Amino acid sequence: MALHRKGRLREAARIYQKILQAQSNEVNSLHLLGAIRLAEGDSEAARALIGRALELKPDYTEAHVNMGSVYRALGRPREALASYDTALTMRADLLDAHYNRGVVLQEIGELDAALSSYRIACSLRANHAEALSNSALIFLIRGDLAAGWPLYEWRLATPQFLAAHPQKLPGSRWSGNESLVGKRILVFCEQGLGDALQFARYLPLLAEREPQAQIIVSARPALHRIFLRLHGVSAVIDGVQGGGFDFHCALLSLPGMFGTTLEDIPSVQTPYLSVDQQWVASWRKSVDEALAGERRPRVGLMWSGGQVTPIKGRSIPLAMLGELLALPVDFISLQKEISPDDAALLPTLPKLRHFGAPFSDVQQTDFADTAAIISQLDWVISVDTSVAHLAAALGKETWIPLPKVSDWRWLEGRSDSPWYSQVRLFRQTTAGDWAPVLREIRAGITARL
Repeated sequence: MALHRKGRLREAARIYQKILQAQSNEVNSLHLLGAIRLAEGDSEAARALIGRALELKPDYTEAHVNMGSVYRALGRPREALASYDTALTMRADLLDAHYNRGVVLQEIGELDAALSSYRIACSLRANHAEALSNSALIFLIRGDLAAGWPLYEWRLATPQFLAAHPQKLPGSRWSGNESLVGKRILVFCEQGLGDALQFARYLPLLAEREPQAQIIVSARPALHRIFLRLHGVSAVIDGVQGGGFDFHCALLSLPGMFGTTLEDIPSVQTPYLSVDQQWVASWRKSVDEALAGERRPRVGLMWSGGQVTPIKGRSIPLAMLGELLALPVDFISLQKEISPDDAALLPTLPKLRHFGAPFSDVQQTDFADTAAIISQLDWVISVDTSVAHLAAALGKETWIPLPKVSDWRWLEGRSDSPWYSQVRLFRQTTAGDWAPVLREIRAGITARL
């Protein structure tokens, strides 16, 4: 257990296994080995081990909580909730059960009940960073940005954030009130590529507000070329370490500092990212050759997050796109990461042009290349990925198919987006069922033609 608490899971697992070899029904070892298997991603092994522990000890409250997490990992939310509720009937003050129950309820869209669970978790532990930051997402998805932004700052105190930033960030944390005259501030992109692209709109705004500040942006290399074109950005670096900074600020803290509401989101009507014409020229030949000189509507297509960055619940199987691809439209694949199954299917879909290498080399290409291709298209259809944000930020009409429970930024029930005037949203009505969404998109293209 000491090894387990220190995160030395393999060493702990070996000891649990030795115990179970000597005493196969030792319930603590069954439960704790199951918890390790869950942490390793082997949910079925975890279910078997924790399930056996519960057969031997039905009132094992901690095992019921972990079984709830197993069911959540297996995509069985109702059984997860039942496990948490069972644990809470035994002990009403189980913090993890209340918090995890809130997470599952939020994932299935039962937001009021999720908020209730988070409130109980916070009553059991004041300033529960994860419960507070998750509560923020509920306020944000409902459009209550004034309530959401302050709570959203708690994400910077969650174990996930602290683990990703183990070293002290350079300079003092900027609250938005300190003068930046003659100061160097590091604005770091602490989340995914899509988040960085969506909220890059605030960097020129920061430069306008603090014209005498030197703004350095920390972003992943794929964003460097396109972020360097933003007004007011002095440099773009990789990583957050280094000297000479007076302040640091997380990029997604800027909307709250500017007091953003749904009515005054910046750069909604006008593109805030741009493309260097040299990038366009370098890809024009490839695009024209892929289309063999034809000039039908050109539509960029992004159907999944690929292999390196899978997006649970947001991706559409390529095999479902046959009827869409039959339309008299030239579809250009914007995928960089292609799964083995999709790679085998692509040759059977000649109307879907995929560039292959070097565009598919995730290590060599960046968003400047993708932006250059998008600039030559009529519109883009993309699942909820960074490419959707890139296309919309470039001012390209963008259609986004969404799962039933979508990310907070797309709000609830809307077919438009207050963040991008060019975006049209197509939502699932039944979780996991893309067929009606694809029919709606197909009808939209037909009407457009």
